[in-house]
Amino acid sequence: MGFGILFIGYIFLLNLSFFGYTDLLAGVLILYALEKLRRWNKGFRYAFFSTIPFAAIGLLEFILKISASFFPSLPPALTVTAEALRMAALCPMHVCLLLGLKEITAEVGLKKMESRAMMLMPLSPLIHLLQALLGIDPLFSSVDPGTLLSVRFVLLIGALIYTLGMAIFIYKCYARICLPSDADMKERPSRFRFINDYRARKEEKQKAEIEARIEEMRKKNQNKKKKKKR
Repeated sequence: MGFGILFIGYIFLLNLSFFGYTDLLAGVLILYALEKLRRWNKGFRYAFFSTIPFAAIGLLEFILKISASFFPSLPPALTVTAEALRMAALCPMHVCLLLGLKEITAEVGLKKMESRAMMLMPLSPLIHLLQALLGIDPLFSSVDPGTLLSVRFVLLIGALIYTLGMAIFIYKCYARICLPSDADMKERPSRFRFINDYRARKEEKQKAEIEARIEEMRKKNQNKKKKKKR
């Protein structure tokens, strides 16, 4: 259940046009998901605490958006600062979450997904910290405005692709990893027999895959014990 809510939270992060209205909701959903996941490894625990600043900034963005409707004369610097803080807060949240995903995919023997988590990890600082830095206009007053706008646009597209990649990765975790807390959740039977038959075949296939992974992990542990004895 934690991965499903986490995925929904990341879907809201894809809203780049009106993120000032949806970041708070995304932050709350991600925190709720990580509250369920943080018992499994330290990466998820770090991610939980690193998401709190992002949720707080989401609240600030929402207040600024609502206030701007009533007080149009609000200094633009407030919004710019909030956006820069948002980018800076996304970086540790992504990295810590990927650390947790790396640990749990390694634990269940999903090597390709573990490698993907390691590949995504350094991209977040590169994209989001650069976005935060480029959002501070006084630092780039001597740079051609057209060039600066082009770089910001490229980074915006990069951030969109990265967030979409994170959402897809989380969905794959949702589809392929069954946590003990989810094991007893029964799916409601359908009125249609062919759907129930499909679900039964799918469940048997998933059980076979899980048993194969457990057997592989058992063999690896036995080999490690033999090496230690030698």
